Amino acid sequence: MKKLILIFIILFQLVLVRAEFMTITVNEGDLVSLKPEALDEDMDNILYTFSKPLDQNGEWQTGYDDSGEYEITVTASDGKLTDTQEVLLIVEDKDRTPFFDPLNDAVVNENEQLIFNVTAIDPDGDKITYLTVDLQDNASFVNNIFSWTPNFNVVKKNWFERIITRIHIPYKPKRDFFVTFIAKSNDLEAEQTIKITVYESNRAPILEKIEKITINEGELLTLKPVAEDPDGDILRYRYFGFANKKKRQTGYDEAGTYYTTVLASDGYLSDSENITLIIKNTNGAPILKPISDIAVDENKSIEFKIYATDPDGDNINFSVENAPNTSSLVNGTFTWMSDFDTVTGEDKKDFILTFIASDGKINAKRNITIRIYDKNRAPIITNASPEALVNVYKNNIVDFKVIATDLDNNNLTYTWKFGAFEKYTGDNVHRRRFTILGTKPVEVIVSDGTDTASYKWLVNVIEPEEEKPIKPVEKQVYRKYTIEG
Repeated sequence: MKKLILIFIILFQLVLVRAEFMTITVNEGDLVSLKPEALDEDMDNILYTFSKPLDQNGEWQTGYDDSGEYEITVTASDGKLTDTQEVLLIVEDKDRTPFFDPLNDAVVNENEQLIFNVTAIDPDGDKITYLTVDLQDNASFVNNIFSWTPNFNVVKKNWFERIITRIHIPYKPKRDFFVTFIAKSNDLEAEQTIKITVYESNRAPILEKIEKITINEGELLTLKPVAEDPDGDILRYRYFGFANKKKRQTGYDEAGTYYTTVLASDGYLSDSENITLIIKNTNGAPILKPISDIAVDENKSIEFKIYATDPDGDNINFSVENAPNTSSLVNGTFTWMSDFDTVTGEDKKDFILTFIASDGKINAKRNITIRIYDKNRAPIITNASPEALVNVYKNNIVDFKVIATDLDNNNLTYTWKFGAFEKYTGDNVHRRRFTILGTKPVEVIVSDGTDTASYKWLVNVIEPEEEKPIKPVEKQVYRKYTIEG
């Protein structure tokens, strides 16, 4: 009987230190790990065992399909005696966030359709609701299908892109757009953002129709094409046929019907228009070549020839308007010699002449200016007294006199010179008493302020009482004056 008590004593002496909780609650996906403690008064080693679903270490990694209640028995044993503890393990259901199937960034051209499926998976099999953020205006997302056809204005080129596109630098304008997809299950949601790169699709320019053009011979043909580029690209125009550039001067031998093609290009695509050109026959005006202005002095001869051509080969007649009376125009050659009275009271005078070349129907005119400068004429001494060689007695008086005219009617001044250091200014008459014997030079200088004329005398002063013949003065050379006009 004592032995049994001992056994029971021993049995009860093996006490399992029970956990503070009898019920353990975890969520799906949690790791369950029980760490029981038991006390053995004999200090024996204690072994623990656990019932399913715990493993031999008292652990269990719950899965997302393991929600529920589990009764677990924990046994402690020293090899002879055992003790047990019942544990209620409650695994609560845990909702998991849905996740997307991989979505890659997308590339599409303007005016092309981009379409793809968007799918997500809920690990718990719950219903998924799909939403989008930043969806483009004309894009759609219905039944998990994303669809978008970017229009031609999605990629708008800036000025730099337009320039490098125009000069054919390899570059294709593009724009990036971002779309966010949301997969929502219960209160949980997942997001997936993708980048959609849209490349420009170049469109050809549109050239307006150009109607038939009719002009006359000799007129300037000006082409004015108008084109619009849907993409706003810089356009250039090229011309082929009769007119190979925007403007063309027609000749007077080009009457007829012609054709020209105008091409508008953005550097890659183009549009063209064929134009019918009708050039009507017309009389062309003569072409009078430029005539240079002329400047000469009075009494100088002027002669030059004028030249003109006629586009139709017609005969050309020349004439001149406002021509001086003494001028002439014969066979295209103009001649004129102005006289000394052409310019009066001023330094110069301008004559504006209009030369005309005519084919009998149309005149061509050119103005030139002929400037005539006043030419001064020197005074003319027409008479002088006494004679150039004068014999005079000492202390006698001689009256010197000259008669001079000025063809320009300028006022005249008279300067009388008696040797190198004696001179007087006066009029045309000068009285002089000779008191010293010898040969005396006398000169009068007549001036109009610009030019001069002069006359010289040689005076031989002698004693009055000498009876012998007067010694003749050596022969002198004198200036001869001729009165003109």
